[in-house]
Amino acid sequence: MPTRKPTPTRTPTPTPTPTPNSLTECSELRKSVQQLTAEVEQLKKNPESAKLATPTPTPTPPPLDPNQKCPINKYGIELLPIPGKSFCMGKYEVTQAQWKSVMGYNRSKFKGDSLPVEQVSWFEAQDFVNLLNASNDGFNYRLPNEEEWEYSCRAGTTGRFYGDLDEISWFEEEEDDYGGRFGRDRHAKTHDVGGKQPNAFGLYDMSGNVWEWCQGWYDEDDKDMRVLRGGSWHSYPERRLSSSFRSGIRPDDREDYVGFRVLAERPAATIAAAAPTP
Repeated sequence: MPTRKPTPTRTPTPTPTPTPNSLTECSELRKSVQQLTAEVEQLKKNPESAKLATPTPTPTPPPLDPNQKCPINKYGIELLPIPGKSFCMGKYEVTQAQWKSVMGYNRSKFKGDSLPVEQVSWFEAQDFVNLLNASNDGFNYRLPNEEEWEYSCRAGTTGRFYGDLDEISWFEEEEDDYGGRFGRDRHAKTHDVGGKQPNAFGLYDMSGNVWEWCQGWYDEDDKDMRVLRGGSWHSYPERRLSSSFRSGIRPDDREDYVGFRVLAERPAATIAAAAPTP
């Protein structure tokens, strides 16, 4: 008769003793469940409380009062309110005196404190406005975008130019029949800002003197060049001085016919503080 093998005895698995960490996690989980249960019971009693709160809209900057004077900041940059818009625009192109007082150097080709600064790259213009913002004078400074620049340039006009070119612009004359340029000795350089007539918004040199850097890309798909507007002392009038003409160069380029002017707007916190209470 075969010998019967004994049935093996199964050793019971010991129950783990809760550690302090696991006790804490259990306690926190129990509190979370109790809190959720209480919220569900509250929703059952008051279903209206389940509706999402309407988010507070971001305040829209109101147009500035045309009679309001924008500040002349400590660097002497004079700003004018643009009618119908919420920003101020530099009355003049940034001068070499203003540039030197902020940046501490000046590499312009045509030297003169009242001449527009030139031979500054787009990146250096960004450095300039960043230092202006560090002064915390109540405005945010930046380069204008194209829409802001053109609106400010046109000042309500709809033609190619916002005025008679001889009265509003410094530019290079057209070639004559012999390949010479009329008035080249007179025009082939920058000139003191404000030497010609302003547009209807009171802005000077929006056409001619120096091209002005804008914030955006010349081609949004390519993103190789930054936009220039306004033409310069080096521009032929019929080609490049119109209010709508746009050009562009690489943002690290420096040319003796390229400068900029600044735009200033009130910070969002200031707008919110000034907004009426509903």
